[in-house]
Amino acid sequence: MMRAPAARERSEDDDGLSDEQDQLKGNLTNIDVVRLMKDITFVRINIDSVNIDGTDEYIQQLIQNRSLYGFVLEYQFPSLDTISTSLKAHIRINAKSFDSSVIHFRHRRVVRISPNPDIFPLWRKSSLVIRLSVQLNTVGKFSTKLIGECKVPLNDLLIPPFIISRDFPFVGRGFSASSFIRIDLGSNIQSLMDHLEFLRNDFHNENVCRASRSRSLSRSRSVSRSSSASRGIRITDPPIDHQGRPPVPPISFEKTNRLSRIDSQRPSYLESNISPDTPLPSVRSVSPSPNSPSSSYHVRLTVHSARRLPLISRRGELIAPSTYVSINGEDGQMFCSAVRANCLNPVWNWTKDLHISRDRQNLVIKLWRKCITGADKVIGFVSIPLPPRTAQETEYELSDLSQSDLAPLLKISISTGSFSSSWLRPRRRSPSEQKEEYVSATPTNIPISPPITLSREEIAEKLRRNLKELEVLVSRLKYDRS
Repeated sequence: MMRAPAARERSEDDDGLSDEQDQLKGNLTNIDVVRLMKDITFVRINIDSVNIDGTDEYIQQLIQNRSLYGFVLEYQFPSLDTISTSLKAHIRINAKSFDSSVIHFRHRRVVRISPNPDIFPLWRKSSLVIRLSVQLNTVGKFSTKLIGECKVPLNDLLIPPFIISRDFPFVGRGFSASSFIRIDLGSNIQSLMDHLEFLRNDFHNENVCRASRSRSLSRSRSVSRSSSASRGIRITDPPIDHQGRPPVPPISFEKTNRLSRIDSQRPSYLESNISPDTPLPSVRSVSPSPNSPSSSYHVRLTVHSARRLPLISRRGELIAPSTYVSINGEDGQMFCSAVRANCLNPVWNWTKDLHISRDRQNLVIKLWRKCITGADKVIGFVSIPLPPRTAQETEYELSDLSQSDLAPLLKISISTGSFSSSWLRPRRRSPSEQKEEYVSATPTNIPISPPITLSREEIAEKLRRNLKELEVLVSRLKYDRS
């Protein structure tokens, strides 16, 4: 009977603590950040490992040939001398262990700082650039080659609770990986540190709850979709709200007046391949380009395979090259496929969605040879005119830079239109279907010839009159010149 008052007292204490934590949370989010930053005394940086996406055949080849000595991680934190002289030092970390799927660095670093308002514009515009290099032991000497880099925006360090904690991609030519990076600001003032940790734990719990809710929703949608599919009911999912961002509006499929006459007689691009009774998968529309719809359009490029590649000479013997392909985006950023090691007929089936400006006239695709030492070399390239005229697989002959007997061939398919994040492989279509697909998927700002309603005799007579008028104009010009 004596436990009830104690339990009641604990409950009241918990309620009071919860109210105090909510009040502290509100105070910290509304407090002057500049004044709060004056009590920050250190920066913590944590980079545990780098996880390689899929199977990297280039790394596997180096391990099998015993040419791989190790990996190196390098970075230089953006800072000012008035903040900390040691923070901006060049840091080089050697990998503790590695295999073909993960590289362990176990990097922990704590640096004392003295923040001032000058750090705000620097961190607001800067990013921490982390470079990943491979150490090679070839031909009796050591060398280092950059394989990828990661950019971490530092703007979140200026917003309470002053922490960056998520996965960031490492991107390089023929290399793709990711790493969980944690950077946070701390203080020697215990009360401030407790409040920051409370906010960070609350932020972490919200992310976990959001992730669990999204997983439960996806499971419920998959169950309802499977049950509805058995009844022949078509289901489309509402747009998903990611991290509190407004839902992305679906891309409009409305046609202009120039296409209204054609669309009234032909099915649309999506409906021509999907039956009304076929249940649709759960997809999410790709967000539209920052440019207006009149200035750009969507292109989906798929590089399937290559053949007739030249052999390369290494240590007196001919071997098959390790290759990858690359394309340049609208902003000049290079996108690369995975590396296919020691193969004369590599298969990638690599797909990339791009926003293309209507002023752009061609798309250049390069085929690279991955070199163990030194810079990678271009085997050949092909320039595809834009906008594409067909969506079927086409084999292109590359402009051969290796001067081999036979020019390499690259199998590519490219199409325009609005695409979802989930890609269904198109079936092979007859030439008439491909022509209809191209007409309906052509960007609306590209002029289309009006339908011809005149007979052959009328067209011939009109052409004859135009030629006579042209002869009269030419004779007048000659007379004026004389």
